[in-house]
Amino acid sequence: MTLTGALLAIPVNTWYTRISYCFSTLPRMAAVALQVGLSQAIFTPFFLIAFFGVQGTLEGRTMQEIKEKIVGTGSRAWRDGLVLWPAVSTVNFALVPLEYRALVGGVASLGWNTWLSYLNSRAGKVVAMEEEEVVVVAGGAPVVELKVGAAAVATPA
Repeated sequence: MTLTGALLAIPVNTWYTRISYCFSTLPRMAAVALQVGLSQAIFTPFFLIAFFGVQGTLEGRTMQEIKEKIVGTGSRAWRDGLVLWPAVSTVNFALVPLEYRALVGGVASLGWNTWLSYLNSRAGKVVAMEEEEVVVVAGGAPVVELKVGAAAVATPA
C-alpha cells in the first residue's frame, strides 16, 4: 500500500493544485461545486483504476485478472467514494488553503485506502461452499458459481 501511495501521490497533488486554479472567475460556491463534481467524475475513476492496477501488478496478477478486478470492484469502490469524497472535497476546496489541500486529502486517504485494500482483498475470494454451489465475492457483491459437470457458470447472487 505504501508503494501504491507513493506512485499516486504526485498525480493527487497535481490534481488538487490544478483544479484549485480552475473556475476562479465564478462565484466561490459555484467553483467549489464544479471542482467537487469534476473530482468525482474525472479524477476518482482514474485513481481507482490506478489503485487496483498497481495493487494487481504488485500481487502478480495478469492483465486480464487486473481488468476483471477493476470491473468487478471499481464500481463498488466508486459508489462507496460518493459517501466520503464529496464532503471531504467540499471542505477542502471551500475552506482549506491551497498549500494544505493535499495534506487534508492525504489524511482522508488513509482511511479510504484502507477500505480500498479491504475491497481489493475480498474480490474473488470464496466465502462459502455448499455441495455443488460456490459463493464468490466479486467487488463486494456475491456471485454464485454453479458447477455443471466440468464447467462452472457464474451468476450474480
